[in-house]
Amino acid sequence: MFNSIGLSSTKTPLVLQQFIPFHFHFTWRHAPFQFGVYRGRNRALSPEGLADARRRVDAGDKKAQIARELGISRETLYQYLRTAS
Repeated sequence: MFNSIGLSSTKTPLVLQQFIPFHFHFTWRHAPFQFGVYRGRNRALSPEGLADARRRVDAGDKKAQIARELGISRETLYQYLRTAS
């Protein structure tokens, strides 16, 4: 990028360094996290699915069977039930 004016592309030119905070290290790999664009993964269960799972657990159904029918792992079901209580 800066090779046309004789500067190395691996170092930030001195002209730009005065505008960049000293603690800021930009990489494209981490850009979504640095700018708040990355919001994480989609939820495996909707609120309605969680309510249904909670109702079925309270009714005495086996958690392994509930997880299988909802298409999630048992551990994921356990995590949802822990956070929902």
